[in-house]
Amino acid sequence: MSDDWVTIASPVGIVIIYFHRGQASGIDVDNMSKPILDALKGIVYEDDQFVEQLIARRTELHDNLRFQKVTPRLAEALETEGDFVLVRVEDAPNHGELP
Repeated sequence: MSDDWVTIASPVGIVIIYFHRGQASGIDVDNMSKPILDALKGIVYEDDQFVEQLIARRTELHDNLRFQKVTPRLAEALETEGDFVLVRVEDAPNHGELP
């Protein structure tokens, strides 16, 4: 991170996706999310009170799965053989729209 990095002190949304091949490692989505959110506190956002939306899921990677809008970093992760977690911090949700 650069020297001018500052933590976010405003509402955000978080997306967490656990990508796996074959059987998932037994991680419950809710149990997966808490340590990740805690790890982002003080680094990405000042406090987890600013998280107004959390979308978390497990996605099994298989040959028929096709992605749109793949970032270079995600493409690199998809080429590996191991499981991985994608974490994305987004603008605050529009509370007038349901996800």
